[in-house]
Amino acid sequence: QCTYNIAVILTYSNLFHTPHSLRDRVFVVISQLDKIGTLIKASSEQKSDGGYLYHITTLMGRRDDPLLTIYARQIVERLTLVGIQTPLLLAISLEDSSRSTNAFQAIINHLFDKNAWSM
Repeated sequence: QCTYNIAVILTYSNLFHTPHSLRDRVFVVISQLDKIGTLIKASSEQKSDGGYLYHITTLMGRRDDPLLTIYARQIVERLTLVGIQTPLLLAISLEDSSRSTNAFQAIINHLFDKNAWSM
């Protein structure tokens, strides 16, 4: 069993005075190491055929770890499916022991079971 901390912060330009780069973003922190870790920006764009394109960019941290990109893609994809197309800013740091499929599913499911996605 893995332990982790998850925080979801919804930022709106009309509620808080936030730097322009953080306005109107969903900021998610997933940490098992008590630090921010890698910072990833992810967004979705609707195509003319009704499907979506996903844009994932590592802003800071580990660029050589595809698992972190998969987390960002899965989160932004699920946000899009529930009708939230606000860009995602993901801060993620995982222990090596949490690199299994079961840990991935547990973390993603826990994140979306929190019912924090009311905007």
